[in-house]
Amino acid sequence: LIAAVLTAFTTLFLNYTYSYSLDVFSAFLLVLAYWCLVKHRFMVAGIVFGLATYARLANAVAILGFLLFILLEIFYQWKKSARNKSRGSVFKQIYPVFYFIAGGLPIAICFFITNWLMFGSPMTTSYDRWLHFVDGQAVITQQSGSFSCSILENLPEVLMAKRSGLIVGAPLILVAMAFGIRSFWKKARNETMLVVAISLAIIALFSSYCNAVPGEPGNRYLMPIVALCAIPLAFAVEQSIHPREQND
Repeated sequence: LIAAVLTAFTTLFLNYTYSYSLDVFSAFLLVLAYWCLVKHRFMVAGIVFGLATYARLANAVAILGFLLFILLEIFYQWKKSARNKSRGSVFKQIYPVFYFIAGGLPIAICFFITNWLMFGSPMTTSYDRWLHFVDGQAVITQQSGSFSCSILENLPEVLMAKRSGLIVGAPLILVAMAFGIRSFWKKARNETMLVVAISLAIIALFSSYCNAVPGEPGNRYLMPIVALCAIPLAFAVEQSIHPREQND
């Protein structure tokens, strides 16, 4: 609870909640999908992840973390059944993958139909039809090819831009990493890897964006990272309250 309050009121979330924000909503959906996944509700996780991607297309890169977690869980169950000499069918071992895909498939179909109706092709997304104004004239340009710049060159700006870099907008991430990530790892390794994979995927995506880095137009695209960091932050808070229990 303390970590949730700190995340809500001392990070960039406060800047984007004065009215409805699609980015806050999509971040909520992505975190909800995370919760469903770690609770092994794979089909529901697929549905919610599909909705999170529908709400904000950039969330699609988080699929890397979700699939990594599912594969790690399958491997863990496989090792457990091997020790107990009770292996079931192949489908029973890999059913989480099928359930996750089955959950997200209807959302993906709706997404492609929407693209077809709006842009004339199921594979044409809103990144290919970016409407903005130049000298008072409406201009449509493509953004899908803009994610090709050097990640290493843009990374410092994404993290540390003075106006709205990720760390500047959410310094509690440093607290979570320094004092909570170790306890989180000891408690739930697969979940830790899931959070790290999602965060790195989002940072890498927007560090490769050529036209502008999130540190300049705003770090709203990075809000899922801040929300997920509330988990290791909770471990850091618990460690500060009960240091002996955490060290045992």
